Amino acid sequence: MSTTRLATNLMTLSLLVSACSGGGPDKGYGAARQPTAQEQGSIDGLVAAAGDMSRLSENPTGDTAFGHISGMYGFQSELLLSKWAESYERRLPAELPADGGECGVVSADGRTVTYSDCEFGGIYIDGQVSWREQDGGIAYETDLTMSVAEAGMTMYMGGTLLVTENRIRTLSNLVFDVSIDVDGYSARVLIESEWDVALSDGCPVGGFVELHGEIEGAGYSDSDLWIMVEFGPGCGQATIR
Repeated sequence: MSTTRLATNLMTLSLLVSACSGGGPDKGYGAARQPTAQEQGSIDGLVAAAGDMSRLSENPTGDTAFGHISGMYGFQSELLLSKWAESYERRLPAELPADGGECGVVSADGRTVTYSDCEFGGIYIDGQVSWREQDGGIAYETDLTMSVAEAGMTMYMGGTLLVTENRIRTLSNLVFDVSIDVDGYSARVLIESEWDVALSDGCPVGGFVELHGEIEGAGYSDSDLWIMVEFGPGCGQATIR
């Protein structure tokens, strides 16, 4: 993974948010429409990444824990950037490492993976991913901090997601809070999401995912954008606004 590329993409994200801020009482969703093929791919990937969290409790390792969380971050970022910049070819990819290396430590009860100054590809990871049975499913709680000295970047990933056979919902919103301070440029990018998605045989058939992006820095403040993805009535069908 290129940490320089990651920092560049995050700076691109911050500038796009500043240029295309929404807001207002209706949060600036815009008119409902069918997703583009690329947006649909991001939506499908986002829901699949959340559903795949069940594999973490079945086979807990440092690799799987960080891989699932970073995948969800990437898909949410792609969706926000698809609205902010239709012509941006690459969008913000999940250029975080695909796993957490070998240093994630699984607890004796198999319910927590802990990272302590865990270095992988120039990224240092601290914190925990844990899970517990709740309401007929499994609640996955994330509390991770990452730092990339080369890119002048720190990132916090937190929140709790409940996955059951017929529903995925947030118990506390998923938060991805990124700060950048490199080469005289400083900014903060916040991505937050709320979930309540109905499933049938693992396929989304109702409910929503709401995304919120916000930027501060480089002379801008209070620049934000909201996206609503609504599912149904058919399997995998969605509208975005």
